[in-house]
Amino acid sequence: MPLMKCRKKSKSGWKFGKKGKCYIGLGAREKAAKQGRAIKWRQSLR
Repeated sequence: MPLMKCRKKSKSGWKFGKKGKCYIGLGAREKAAKQGRAIKWRQSLR
């Protein structure tokens, strides 16, 4: 799942995949990428 653009309260932001949290503001893309790494790490443990 890639990083995707999203909207929250009429502001643009970033999220990981279709169900990830939408991060807005400074560092939003980095936060979404960090969430994506955590998800992939968790899936690798299965």
